[in-house]
Amino acid sequence: MAGSLHAQITESLTPGRVFGSLFFVFVGLLVLDHISKPTYPENIPVVGYGKGTLARIKNFYYYIFRYRDWVIEGYHKVRAIPRH
Repeated sequence: MAGSLHAQITESLTPGRVFGSLFFVFVGLLVLDHISKPTYPENIPVVGYGKGTLARIKNFYYYIFRYRDWVIEGYHKVRAIPRH
């Protein structure tokens, strides 16, 4: 019985379903991220690529897929700032 359940689950996993599931999770997380962000005053500088919708999508994408590179890039920028 357990073997047949495993076979049914394995047969139902197609590349399209896996990709579709990952896509919907990504979009859901993007929406949740957009809804839960606080609004900051205009005089506070923005970290990332800006404040618009496309900038938020790009920031979210880089946060998910290029976080380590982003941190290293920021570290090098801070190190380049002369100390007084």
